[in-house]
Amino acid sequence: MNKFVSITLFVVSLFLISCDKDTPEVSSNDVVFYMEGQMGENPMSMKAGVNDNFMHTNYEPDSAGINSYIGTIAGSDCELETPCDNSLTFKFRANNGQNQIDSALSPQQKTYRSTSDSSLAGYNVGFNSNIEPAGGNYKVEWTFSNGETSTSENPTVFFEAPVGTITACMTVTNLDSNTSVTTCNTISPTKSCYADFTYSFSSGGNVTVNAIENGVAPFTYLWDFGNGFMPLNQQPNLNFSGQDTVSACLKIIDAVNCEAVMCKTLLVDSSATSAFTVGNFNYSVSEQYSFNQYDYNEVVVEYVDENGEQYSSQLKEQPGWANFEIIETESYEQNRFGQNTKRLEINCNVQLYNENDVSQKMDFINANGFIGVAHP
Repeated sequence: MNKFVSITLFVVSLFLISCDKDTPEVSSNDVVFYMEGQMGENPMSMKAGVNDNFMHTNYEPDSAGINSYIGTIAGSDCELETPCDNSLTFKFRANNGQNQIDSALSPQQKTYRSTSDSSLAGYNVGFNSNIEPAGGNYKVEWTFSNGETSTSENPTVFFEAPVGTITACMTVTNLDSNTSVTTCNTISPTKSCYADFTYSFSSGGNVTVNAIENGVAPFTYLWDFGNGFMPLNQQPNLNFSGQDTVSACLKIIDAVNCEAVMCKTLLVDSSATSAFTVGNFNYSVSEQYSFNQYDYNEVVVEYVDENGEQYSSQLKEQPGWANFEIIETESYEQNRFGQNTKRLEINCNVQLYNENDVSQKMDFINANGFIGVAHP
């Protein structure tokens, strides 16, 4: 369920919370701080100095020794160690050096910090072979669309992002009969659905197949035994007596129209005396990220609603329309604890995800205004 928040923050006397948890004060005679935006469906107006609202800030290092400079709009009694109801937080990341701080908080387009604090480098695809008949005298050769090859039965291959589709081919050669069979599949690593199947033959050559699928039910199953894709009960022939091998493919289509195909070479006679050895395979895909703990051009937006539900931009990758811009930066007087402060003019569009259920999200859009942060 989406909620709309239209936030307006005006400050005549700016209060900044330091790492010491008291409320240092930076006075300004005519400076206005505010945020305006839409988050969800219900408009709201917040003003510093009204309804006990203030601007809190602190800065804290992470495990890599990199500081996050944090500004939170919340009630004056908010303890920043724990989330406060009706609060909006911005976190900027930088090292302690003045050059790094100025760079991180200067006018610029910033990216949203991802869940893994890194960028997608590519995909590791693990291939698991099934060679028939088992224990035969054979050799295995793989070729992949990125130019790599392998002679391992179960290789793992890295494909650099961006990746549309991947083609993998496995050739198994029977060294006794010098016959070879090649099976290829096209893989889409970003797809959310997957197809696989098992098979068996009766002594009379009739094939039995069983689909294995992953995706959003219900599924449509289409089979191709050489006559094009069609439902199993419409296949013209499922008896392959007298043939050594049969090429077969399964296509599944799930409820959100995700399509996946798995092709195999079926060994009609799988006895140890067969002149053919075939290899089929399934696969698994995992994302590989390039970790960069010193990437300072990142920001996190967090929101806590009136019921204490917590939302963050960092729980999933942001959609393509998300953006964050620092338009202008000004330095301010030190607060009473001797900490430096900056005033940032910003605008942003961001998707925030519920920390208890990331399927629940709110769009914070057309947001613009001014916030304050403290830094070393």
